[in-house]
Order: sequence, then C-alpha cells, then structure tokens
Amino acid sequence: VGARIAQRVRSGGPERGGQVPSKVSGTRARRATSPGGGVHVEGLDDGMVKLARCCTPVPGDEIIGFVTRGQGVSVHRKDCTNAGNLLATPERIVDVSWSSTVASAFVVAVYIEGLDRTGMLAESSSTLAEEKVGILSVRLETSKDRKFRSTITFETAETTHVQHIMKRLNRLPGVYEVRRV
Repeated sequence: VGARIAQRVRSGGPERGGQVPSKVSGTRARRATSPGGGVHVEGLDDGMVKLARCCTPVPGDEIIGFVTRGQGVSVHRKDCTNAGNLLATPERIVDVSWSSTVASAFVVAVYIEGLDRTGMLAESSSTLAEEKVGILSVRLETSKDRKFRSTITFETAETTHVQHIMKRLNRLPGVYEVRRV
C-alpha cells in the first residue's frame, strides 16, 4: 500500500481529465516547523507532506490527505472549506494521521467579533500572552456601529490549547463570536 501511495505522489496522482479542481489548484500549502508537520503517511518521507494554509490543521484535528500534482501530500482538516472539492476525487485521498511524537508549533488564525470598546485589543493580546503563544499578526477593523472584527494569527502546539484560548477570548467583555479561520 505504501509503495502505491508513494508512486501516486511522485507521478502527481492519477489522471482525471488532466485538471485539478480550481479551488485545489490555487491552494498553497506550508510546512510546519517540524519535518512533515508531524503527520504520518505510510510509505512517504516527511519531505513530501505539507499542511494546507487554507485550514491550518494542528494536532488533534481530524485530517485527510490529498495527493497533489508534484507537491506530495497536502493535509487538510476534515471540516476544511476545500474538503468537498477534494473528496470529489476519492482516488487522490490518502489516510493520514498525526505522529505520536509531534512537538512543534503550528500557525492558527482566530476570528473575533464584538462590541468596539477601549482596551479590547490590549485585553486580547494580554490573554494570548498569558497563554504563552507568539502572536504573528493581528488584523483589526472597526465600524461606525461600534463593532470590531479581528483576526489574530499565532503559533500553538495542539488543538486543545487553541480551544482553551478561544474560550478565554470569548469571555472577554463585549466579545460575541470567536472561531477558527
């Protein structure tokens, strides 16, 4: 089985009209800070496995592997917005699992929405600092109707930590929505 998967990856996957669905072909993938992103695919070395940027899977997420054309296996969360397109080509789906020795940081983006008030950004940043996560970027918009929308991108090692952080952010005064992007 492993040799068959490796052959499919090297050859760019089985041909199906010569085209990859448009949403998939535009998907960029990134490598986690550890080789292979801590994902195991039987028969493949770590250099051929990449974590998809569209859904940024982290250990604990349910994941699927997709054999790309010339890029190895792209790993997506099962609830990824691209999953429907990926599952339309079942011959390119491979079983993947998180390695039991995952010890690296993964990039996660969290969307926050609520009432705009003084100190909201400081409290959000302080919450993340208390959780000892490194903030990579913050995008914040406010509107005339006193609402704010923010996307905070940070690094973490596992899904349970992300869920804990999201619960803490959701408890901030004025916040009414927190979700992963």
